[in-house]
Amino acid sequence: MAHGTGVDSESALLRQYLRAWADELTSKLRSDPAIQSAACEYARAWAGADLADRVRNAADGSDDGHEDAVLLAAAVAATQNRPA
Repeated sequence: MAHGTGVDSESALLRQYLRAWADELTSKLRSDPAIQSAACEYARAWAGADLADRVRNAADGSDDGHEDAVLLAAAVAATQNRPA
């Protein structure tokens, strides 16, 4: 496989994106109850109650929210929450 291709580079690119937007995503998670609810639902569906709790902790400010899985749940929720 060529250098810079494949799952590993895609994962690295996604992590880079999430970290670049971490403050914005965390802000949306904390300020919009619809995004918080949806992010918790995604997290629970993907990885169970533990991840949903970590999303909830990020939303209420008891955690910084800059964990990749929490940011991914917030990003998907924010994307799905856009007006049509």
